[in-house]
Amino acid sequence: MNSKKTFLFYLFLFLVLTFLTTPFVNAGFFDTIKSKITGRATSQPVSLNISVSGSSPIIPSVGSVAAVTLLENTTTTFTINFTAYDADGFSNLKTVAVANVSKSGSTTRYNSTCSQISTFASNYSNYSCTLTMWYFDDYGTWNIGLAVNDTSNAQGFNTTTTFTINQLTAFISGPGSLTFSGISPGAVNSTASNDPLLLNNTGNDPISAGSIEINATNLVGETDNTKALYAANFSVGIVTGSNAECGLNTNQSNFLNRSVYVQTINASLPNGNFSVNDGSTGQEQLYVCLRLAGSELSTQSYSTSNQGAWTIRIS
Repeated sequence: MNSKKTFLFYLFLFLVLTFLTTPFVNAGFFDTIKSKITGRATSQPVSLNISVSGSSPIIPSVGSVAAVTLLENTTTTFTINFTAYDADGFSNLKTVAVANVSKSGSTTRYNSTCSQISTFASNYSNYSCTLTMWYFDDYGTWNIGLAVNDTSNAQGFNTTTTFTINQLTAFISGPGSLTFSGISPGAVNSTASNDPLLLNNTGNDPISAGSIEINATNLVGETDNTKALYAANFSVGIVTGSNAECGLNTNQSNFLNRSVYVQTINASLPNGNFSVNDGSTGQEQLYVCLRLAGSELSTQSYSTSNQGAWTIRIS
């Protein structure tokens, strides 16, 4: 046997022995060959690369807010100051911040354009927020919410501070003069011709039923002051129609009395935006009746100019 044939014989013998000694439960010789031929792979590497840059700002300090006293029938402004911090430097903070004040059951007030007013110590910014409150905003403790963003819109919050709105009791009424037309001696159950007497709550104190009182005077004759329409002959109520304000009803109306404050039965005056003008939001309507004009009266004008105007008060 020449050398070439000898080499081929031993190569064949080596391949046969390799095949016979390779376990079938593992990837064997032919599996290896197949994999290399088909390109099939049993696993693939996956690389991950996640970059985290910067940090969220924080609001470490909020200036104290003094108790706010509202102005009657208008708006009142006050200022909230706070400091924001960003580990990446104050240049990373946006120059506009957001503030709101809230109280359960009340309308939340916002300012979305709080201004950056100064920067310091590389990482800090001061902001100033002006909030506007209305005269009818509830009195008591309100919560302050603050927020500031950085340039990547990461946000910092602070909701730890409160302030107080003081109680404001105030109202206006109109018309300033009630008139009765067509009154004759002995007339009964005559109602005012320019009812109702409208009360508007111009503060934030909700006036409960029984707290509105009227002090009446006699309407004395302007020519003959020996004759008068007496205060005790008037009644006031919170409803009208079919002379409802003229009857004595413990749920709706009551008699008046000269120089004595008398409760207007079930009249109340909630706080609210009375400009809605629906007769109930921040409002109460009172109806007045002259229950009896004495038969002794003479033809003349009768008014409160002699004994003074009637007075309405919150007790």
